Amino acid sequence: MLPHSLGPIDVDLIAFGDEYRSRNLSVSKADILDFSSYYDPLFHHTNEEICDKKGIRLSASGIHVLALCQKLACEIFYARLMYVVGSEIYSYKMRRPLYPDEDFSILLRVLDKNNHKTDGNKKWVSLSITILADDGGRIGEYSIVVLASSSWG
Repeated sequence: MLPHSLGPIDVDLIAFGDEYRSRNLSVSKADILDFSSYYDPLFHHTNEEICDKKGIRLSASGIHVLALCQKLACEIFYARLMYVVGSEIYSYKMRRPLYPDEDFSILLRVLDKNNHKTDGNKKWVSLSITILADDGGRIGEYSIVVLASSSWG
């Protein structure tokens, strides 16, 4: 089932400049601590007491933020295609931290679309993803290239 009553996307109709905006999402302090204890155990992701002593706030790991953005991108775009496989993620930049219980969303933009060299049913689609705070400010951004199709053929 597609979230938000979103229907399928026909890759042949995707065009430069198309935009897809996600719902808001937030990450709890408990989720930040849990994720970071396994995958990015730096004090500013795992220890609020040390953060307080250093005058900074506990924040989500950039890897955690990227994983949350993948969830949103699946909801609004990838899962709406019949076939999609990632090829490349590049230029990931965190402009500022994501804090516990802070709402954010993503804005996915189509940058380019090219035919696959050997399979006419598939297209290489280049996307930019902007991570937006609830106030509209940028938390970060990255680019990704996916191979997409409207059919399984």
